[in-house]
Amino acid sequence: MLVKNSVFLICALGALNVGWGQNVPNSNTPSSVSSSDAAEDNKQVLLINEAARLIAAGKAQEALNNYIDKVIDAYETKYGNSKVKIYSARTQTESLLYLLEAGIHKENAKVVSAVWSEAFFLKSYVLIELKRPQEAAQFLDRALELSPHNSQFLSELGNRYKTEKNWTKALETYQKAEESAKSFSAVESKNLELGRAWRGEAFVYVEQGRLDEAEATYLKCLELSSSDSSATRELNYVRGLKAKKAALKDAIPYTHIPTGVVFPTEIQGYQIGQINNLEASQPGQGVKINYTNPGKFDADITVFNAGIVPLPISANDPKIQILRDQEVESILKSARSVSGLGATLSRKTMRKDATWPNPNEKVDLLYDAFIVYPQGSATNDNLFIWISKGFIWKLHVTRNVENRTDVSPVSLLKSMIDLSTVRRVAE
Repeated sequence: MLVKNSVFLICALGALNVGWGQNVPNSNTPSSVSSSDAAEDNKQVLLINEAARLIAAGKAQEALNNYIDKVIDAYETKYGNSKVKIYSARTQTESLLYLLEAGIHKENAKVVSAVWSEAFFLKSYVLIELKRPQEAAQFLDRALELSPHNSQFLSELGNRYKTEKNWTKALETYQKAEESAKSFSAVESKNLELGRAWRGEAFVYVEQGRLDEAEATYLKCLELSSSDSSATRELNYVRGLKAKKAALKDAIPYTHIPTGVVFPTEIQGYQIGQINNLEASQPGQGVKINYTNPGKFDADITVFNAGIVPLPISANDPKIQILRDQEVESILKSARSVSGLGATLSRKTMRKDATWPNPNEKVDLLYDAFIVYPQGSATNDNLFIWISKGFIWKLHVTRNVENRTDVSPVSLLKSMIDLSTVRRVAE
């Protein structure tokens, strides 16, 4: 996904330099751009700057139709059928690198100003704004064909790989963006682009579980700019993950005596946490076991009977349905109580009854899902209820606000149902 930050966009465009385009016909002797070329470039820069202004004002379609496409058409008309390799560069150093690489490969090459590639980049940006991501990708690719060492473009490509969860390619691309920022970005945009590449790298490190490297990289961002609020927020998040990981290191399995079920210290990436035996103080409430998938989900599995005697054999029994309604209302009440702007009720509730096929036995499963907005950020809760081994099993899973990738806790659900239906030897 392309960056949705108009300030960043305008700053990057401000680095355009149009006075030094060069070409080389199988030689290393560049010649200066003609005055007519420079005049045409300056004309196109004015159009691109007006497009950026419109985008910042929320008029993306107008920017595309009246300015960006016209700039692209002008350069396509002039260079589209060129028999030499065309590059587009922002700085003298970047331009010379393209000419050097062309010379090494014995290619005829010409370097034009950055306006052409920036126009392709802007078109990709606008198509994302217009909810046309499939079309957008090809124009980012065109921008990179013209400017393969443009740090801004490389970071956007890294974002694409990040969205696809291709962590290896994402990290590799962000690292290329880092090197390009250091070597070729204009002075006025260097730190901005370097910080962006580093934040991309750190994001991948978190997803790969490399928390020490993520922490070190975010610290570099803050050394570069102490006002980098994104790096500050993410650094706190990483340190929170590290603290949770350290606290869980000495955890031990928990055995639920009445059922004989052993809850492991780790299951499907979730680590066991706090165990609350509620039965002594609240008869019928059983035991609640917390599991955490750091940075992704928090889950509570409760094994209880709710004082319902005799306990029905199916969760579809009216008594369990009443219990279910009470649990749903409890979750909604909790959502209402969240303080601050953006705290809302559940947007919708999806309810379905299903039978889960299991190698040991079949379980009637009650399922509710909620979308809530704590602190203004969308997240979701899932509630699952079933009966096994003479107890009610309730799994409540909350997706963390910080969880930017995983959306489903189904693997944990299946594992918990498997645990609840495993028969003891004595049985």
